[in-house]
Amino acid sequence: MKSPLLRILIFAFVLRLGLSILAWMLNPQDPSIFHAADTDSYVRPAVELATTGKFNGYYDGLPELFRTPGYPLFLVPSVWLGNIEAVTIPLQALLSCLTGYYIYRTGLLLFKQERIALFCLGIYALEPLSILFVSKILTETLFSTIFSIFFYYFLKYVETKKFRDLFIAAITLVASAYVRPISYYLPILISLGMAFWVVWQESDKKRLLLHTGGFFLVSISLLGVWNLRNQLVIGYSGFSGVNGVNLYYWTAPAIEANKTGKNFDAIQDEMEVQDPKVMCFNQSLYGPKMAPEQITCKKSEVFKEMEKEGAQVIKDNFPRYTLMHIDGILRTLLGPAVSDYQSLFGKPIDFPTRTGTTFQDGIFLHLQNMVTKAPELLSMYLLLGILSASFIVLTIVGLAGRMPIGGLQLFTVLSVGAYFVVVGGGTVGQGRYRHPLMPIICVVAGYGLSLVVDKFQQRRQLKTDSSESNSN
Repeated sequence: MKSPLLRILIFAFVLRLGLSILAWMLNPQDPSIFHAADTDSYVRPAVELATTGKFNGYYDGLPELFRTPGYPLFLVPSVWLGNIEAVTIPLQALLSCLTGYYIYRTGLLLFKQERIALFCLGIYALEPLSILFVSKILTETLFSTIFSIFFYYFLKYVETKKFRDLFIAAITLVASAYVRPISYYLPILISLGMAFWVVWQESDKKRLLLHTGGFFLVSISLLGVWNLRNQLVIGYSGFSGVNGVNLYYWTAPAIEANKTGKNFDAIQDEMEVQDPKVMCFNQSLYGPKMAPEQITCKKSEVFKEMEKEGAQVIKDNFPRYTLMHIDGILRTLLGPAVSDYQSLFGKPIDFPTRTGTTFQDGIFLHLQNMVTKAPELLSMYLLLGILSASFIVLTIVGLAGRMPIGGLQLFTVLSVGAYFVVVGGGTVGQGRYRHPLMPIICVVAGYGLSLVVDKFQQRRQLKTDSSESNSN
């Protein structure tokens, strides 16, 4: 008889890979269903790595600045084997199961009950975003796996106080940032939490303070290697140009749309043909392929200017931006990501263009499109929405139920969770950006589910006892 752990992991694997196979069977001639708008920006550097051994832009031949090398490196074997989708998706299904395993181990570590740990894993097995993004050539699955390993080993270190566990945590946290820069600032947050934790320790402060310093130095130095590389090879001191692009090309137009009532997509379309910085970025990312003498702009300077000007727009409109960011957080937490499922099955919907509308308007616009343009997908929208909301509710129950953890473990769960919530929101927040948070949500929601089940069983037992008492 297989253990419950193995059965759930096998179920999760079959569910994830089965979705990919079903999508392929429905659209066997269209591998683009496994892609998203961002996919090419990872595949092109992977091709350069696989063919030249250099991490350069495919079209301009210059050192790549927009993407970090983690996911392109992961794609290199699939480039060598000649079929990115057929190789990467099964690997991502296995990685997703590895994520589930570490979620199980984290639940067992924190709550000391296998039953609760299995609840955590069970929630992850059914989690719609984790199922979906196995089928997409995107960073989500690899990032979650690496992050879940960090999460487990760091929480384990708090119990064991062994530097080996902390070192593994530092290496995996850095690796997650190389896959997806969203975790770039986490070493600072974690190190501050550790410093406060050491102050409250009754003994062994010197050793623990050395551990804290070691964690910080390992993390920052390994991240700094990439900053140094960018500075040396092309004169850009940042970790990734994606931050500047997000601020200038996404956040600033969203603020303008909200402020003026203009069409968000129209603003971006105008930038693509009139703004030299956006035109330079698009040329390096989407082609055409250029010889060195044909390059007319300096990519490193463009990213610097984008970051500076985008940040200035936020500063000048900070109250408005704050409200929009909160709105984005709500969309990130509750968005069902149904459009991503639709694209997987070759049925993308042209949603109304974005104008910085409220969270409620966004929900109604999605529902309106489901009814008018794809009523057969309305049930999918409702199902995914209910699942997403249920996991959030269980997370709230878990947090309100006073989890049996404290100190640095509780700080890590709450602060890292809050970090992903805040960073993953923003003016164009969507369900996809909730994905980095899901390992934490599944752990806390698993505890919340255990409380709900316990409460239900207690009430049922009371009714049984009352019935037996009345019968006697």
